[in-house]
Amino acid sequence: MASSSSSSSLPGAPSTSGIISFGSESASREVILTGNGSHCKRGRGSGSTSRLGGTRHEDASHSSSKSEWPSLRTSSSSSSSSSAVARLPTMPPMPTSPAFSTKSDSPSSRTLSQWQSFNPLYSSLTGAEVPCTLEAGELLLEEGERSATYRHRVCTLGRLSAAVVCACALVLVSLSAHSRRWSPLLWGRKSGEEASTLAGATEPLPPPAAPSIPPGNEGLHWCAQAAVKNFPTISPYSGSELKDVRVLTFNLFWWNLFGQRQGAGGIAGHLIRDSSKDVPFDFMGFQECEDVGLVLWQAGLDKAYTTNSSNHAICMAYRRDKWTQLDSGYEEIAEDRSAQYFGNRAVQWMRAQNKHQPDSFIFFMNHHGPLPVDSGGKCGGMATAWHLMNIVKTHAHPGDAIILVGDFNAGDSSVTVLELEKHLYRAYSGVAFGGVDNFFTNLDENHVKGENLGTGGSDHDALSATFQFLPQTPVQTQNVKPAKATCEDVQFDHDRSLTELFTIKYVDGGYLTLDATGMVSVNDPDPNTATRFKREQAPNWEVSYSSVDDRVLVPGKDNIVQATSVAQHAAQNWHQELNHDGTFVYKDIANQYIKVTNGVLSATTSNKSEASRFSVVSTTWMYPVNFVPDQDMCCTMCHMKWGCQTWSFTNVNTGLGGPWPGQCWLKGGGDLQAPEWKKGVSSGLPGQQHLR
Repeated sequence: MASSSSSSSLPGAPSTSGIISFGSESASREVILTGNGSHCKRGRGSGSTSRLGGTRHEDASHSSSKSEWPSLRTSSSSSSSSSAVARLPTMPPMPTSPAFSTKSDSPSSRTLSQWQSFNPLYSSLTGAEVPCTLEAGELLLEEGERSATYRHRVCTLGRLSAAVVCACALVLVSLSAHSRRWSPLLWGRKSGEEASTLAGATEPLPPPAAPSIPPGNEGLHWCAQAAVKNFPTISPYSGSELKDVRVLTFNLFWWNLFGQRQGAGGIAGHLIRDSSKDVPFDFMGFQECEDVGLVLWQAGLDKAYTTNSSNHAICMAYRRDKWTQLDSGYEEIAEDRSAQYFGNRAVQWMRAQNKHQPDSFIFFMNHHGPLPVDSGGKCGGMATAWHLMNIVKTHAHPGDAIILVGDFNAGDSSVTVLELEKHLYRAYSGVAFGGVDNFFTNLDENHVKGENLGTGGSDHDALSATFQFLPQTPVQTQNVKPAKATCEDVQFDHDRSLTELFTIKYVDGGYLTLDATGMVSVNDPDPNTATRFKREQAPNWEVSYSSVDDRVLVPGKDNIVQATSVAQHAAQNWHQELNHDGTFVYKDIANQYIKVTNGVLSATTSNKSEASRFSVVSTTWMYPVNFVPDQDMCCTMCHMKWGCQTWSFTNVNTGLGGPWPGQCWLKGGGDLQAPEWKKGVSSGLPGQQHLR
C-alpha cells in the first residue's frame, strides 16, 4: 500500500507525515486527512484509487475484518506531493479493557506538552470554535465485541467533535474511549484556570491502572467486575454554611429537539434563562447534550459559566464567579442491554471550591443511566449504584457536599434508585418515564427545595433543586433510611403464578365492562377500568370468556350477550374468526355473529360483513430483574411498581454470579394463584405499607 506526502510548512508541525489506518494487521482501511489552511478534508478509500486534495491514495484491501475493534497505527513515507497533509504524531496506545482490544505496532507515549507542540492551534481547541467541513461522509467505527456500529460526525461546521477534531491543517485523532487521560483533546473544551493548569502539565501521561477484580468476579461483564458487596461509606458535609446552592438537571432530547427541530427557536435555552433570572444556577448537569456551549449561548449565559463535556453526550456547567474547579473527570460505569443498545454509560464529576468560603467544597456528579429503563443495563442496578458511590469515595474528600443528578433511566421501583437511597438522600425527582430524573445528596432532605421547570421542548422535565448546606454530624448521616416495604404472606420454597387475563375492545367503541346485573357495555374508554376476562381456548378456534369473579359470557334472552355465573350456566364456546387486521369476530353455536347495536351486544346476524370487530389484549405481565441483593429489595420493588401483584426471588442457579447473584420476578395484571412448592424460591405479596 503506497501513499505520498510532503513536509508541511505550517508552524509547529512534526517532521513526519502520517496516515491513520483502521483495521486488522492483515487487512486495513486507511484514512487520509488533508488541510488547505482554512478547512480540513477527509476521504475514505473505496476499493479503488481516489484523489484527495492532490494526494493519490490506493486502497487495495478494502475487506477489513469486522470482528475486532479497529487497530490504530501510523505509517510514514518520504515521497513528495504538492498537498499539505495533516501531520499526525505517533498515538499513545489505547487502554486495554474488557470493552476494547487493540493491536499497536510500536506505540509510544507522549507528554501533554508534546501534544501541544504538534498543534499550533491547541489553545483554540480548548476553548474556541474551529471552522471545518466534512468531505466523503462520516467516519465509521466498527466494534465487533459489543456487536454495535457507531457513526460519529467527525467534522461539524463551527463545532468540535469528540471523535476527530479538524484544526485546519492539523488533525488530532482520539479513539481512546476508556480514560480521558489518554486524550490529547482532554475530553471537551476547557477554559480559564482549568485550561491553564492542563496546558502546563509536563509529566508523561500514565497508562490507566488495571481495575482490581475481586475473586469470583472474573467471568462477569466489564461493568460488574470491580463491584463488591460492601458499599463505601459517605461522610456528611462539614464545611461552612452554604445557602441557596441551586442546581439544574435537564435531559435535552438532543436528537429530536436540536437534530430534527433545529433547537425550536432556542426554547431549552430560554427556559434556563427565564428560570435563573432571580436565583442563578450554581451547577447544571445535562444529558443527551452534544453542545453545551450552544445551549448556554441560547440562554445568554455562556459568559458566566465554565463548561465540561464528555464523549458520552453528558455535559456540566458551573458559575465561574462563585466556584473554582479543582478536579474533574468522567468514568464509564454501565452498558445498555441489547434490547435498547446505545453503548456504554458514564458519569461526569467535578470537585469545586467556593470562592467566598474557601472551606466549602461541593462534589458534583452528572449521570445518564443504562437502558432499558429500570434494568440497570447489562450489569444491573446494584453495580451501577456501586460505581456511583465508589466514584464519590475515590474522588470526593471527606466533608464535601455531595450532589448527584441526572437521568438515571431508573425510577421509583428500580434497584439503582432503591440502593442509592440507602446511602444518599433522594432529594427530588421528576415524573417523566416513572421518575428517572433525580437528585441525590448527603444533605438532610429537609434542607432541599425542588421545582419542576417544564419541558423546554424536551421529553423530560427540567428540574431544579436548591440546597441549604449545614454542617452535619455522622449521626445525622446514619439516619438515611432506605425505602422498604412490609412484605406480606412471604413463603419460602414456594412460587406464585398468575393466570393470564385479557381486555376486549369493540373496535368502533370502548372496552367491554360488566355491571352488577351481568349487563355488558362497550362504552368504557379506559383499559385500566375495563373488565378483565379469563380465556379458555378450545379446539377449532373456539373460546370461552369469563370474568375474574367467574361470570361467563353467554347469549341470553333475545340473544343479547350477558354475563352469568358459571354455577348457573355452562361455559359458552364462541367460534373466533381472525380478520386480516388482527381483530376478531365471534359467532355462537347457532352460527349467529355478535353485532353491536346502540351499545348492546347481540348474536343476531348470520352475515359476517355485519359482524362487529373486537381486539383482545393480554393484561398480564412479568419480567425478571437481575443482580438483586435480597428478597427485601424484591418485595420493595414490587410495592413501588404500579400494578405489581406478587414477586418471586431466588439466588440459586441463576447463572449471574458476582456479589449479587439474585433474580427477582415482578408479576402483575393477572389472576393470582395459590403458592406452589418450588425449592430455592421465596415469594410474597407487595404489602400495603411503605416504610422509610
